[in-house]
Amino acid sequence: MLYFREHGLRVSIGDMYAMGASAPITLAGAVALNLDEQPALRMLDWVLFGENRLHLGASVSIMDMRTMICPYGRPEMAIANLMTAQLARHYGASFIGHAGLTDAKLPSVEAGAREAMTVMPILLALG
Repeated sequence: MLYFREHGLRVSIGDMYAMGASAPITLAGAVALNLDEQPALRMLDWVLFGENRLHLGASVSIMDMRTMICPYGRPEMAIANLMTAQLARHYGASFIGHAGLTDAKLPSVEAGAREAMTVMPILLALG
């Protein structure tokens, strides 16, 4: 981050949790862990770039124990995004979350449906 700051480029550090691997398996536990880490990340933004707003981000997915991958198009990710968006609204913070993601193998109706399942809840939460 210091390298980018010295060159006048604004960057940020984020987190990406996988429920069952790097975060608790429950939605409440994973969102609480994500919420707990956000102030430390925002302090880095404040110290290095003078950013003084409260901002919450969410990138919480679930570990597929059968394949050991972290799929992005899962409904749990949309629910974790909604939970974090409501917490951001409660605290008067801005919010960003991963949405419009799919695990479909090819562009198809399945891909579109999965993307819509993750985009629509976030759009409705932010509206």
